[in-house]
Amino acid sequence: RRPGLVLLVGHVINNMNFREIIPMMERAIEIGADEVQYKLTEITPFSENLKLTPEQLHSAENLYPSP
Repeated sequence: RRPGLVLLVGHVINNMNFREIIPMMERAIEIGADEVQYKLTEITPFSENLKLTPEQLHSAENLYPSP
């Protein structure tokens, strides 16, 4: 990698890929990512089916507790 180049990996999480959060993190480590960001899918009337369930949201919060 060129000096000064930063590798950022971004993931948009929804109920279809929720179970892949840990593998996503492991892959980012494998490729040497400097930073990994996770964001929940923006829910609109057209994407309501991608919304995390309350149980999934709670589980994700436990994976990554707030500082």
